[in-house]
Amino acid sequence: MHLTDELHKSLLTYSAVRHASKSSSICDSLRSVNWEAFFPRRALSSDGCIVLVDTVSSLQKARAVLAASSVIGVDVERHWLRSFHGFTCLVQLSSAAEGGVVFLVDCLALPASKICKALGHVFEDRSILKVFHAMENDLRWLRQDLGITTSGVLDTQHMTRILGLPQSSLTDQWATMCNMHATKEQKRRLQRSDWRCRPLAKVQVLYAAADSYFLLPIAGKLLALA
Repeated sequence: MHLTDELHKSLLTYSAVRHASKSSSICDSLRSVNWEAFFPRRALSSDGCIVLVDTVSSLQKARAVLAASSVIGVDVERHWLRSFHGFTCLVQLSSAAEGGVVFLVDCLALPASKICKALGHVFEDRSILKVFHAMENDLRWLRQDLGITTSGVLDTQHMTRILGLPQSSLTDQWATMCNMHATKEQKRRLQRSDWRCRPLAKVQVLYAAADSYFLLPIAGKLLALA
């Protein structure tokens, strides 16, 4: 099934959830969801929450945690400055496992083939829900730059539109659902910063981690409203 067809099918499912009988606030397909998987307990700033993955051994450790997770937050940082096509520099993957962890996979330090070999099956596993925000570009970049295809997806931007909520931008969702405040201009400036630089600046690390980590509670809260 093509990714756009899969997304359409998923959206129809969630739309049906919203209009289901009042006696059942969650449809049968969501009754078995482990809701704890959407709500990491650890603060993003706490020690060990953000893990830089820039070696094969650290990539294997990340794979083990992610493969055992039922929900993963996903985001991609890409470099565009003085580059016609651009290229992926960082992939952020978050999980509520171990109290909450974000893996920042360094796509400049690790060959695309190694990343694909380690994480490809995690992305293809339909039993692991991958949560994105405005996922169209991220899916294309993962496939184009890393050879990774993705199944089992949820887009928080689409979810807000299905639910008729006004908070379709990520900064709005951060503010209303995570009590984290950033202007759209601040986010845009960080998004367009030079992601080739190593080591990454502390603000880049925190921004990249937040982009993925807070997708988990946002998705959990949106699904609870469905």
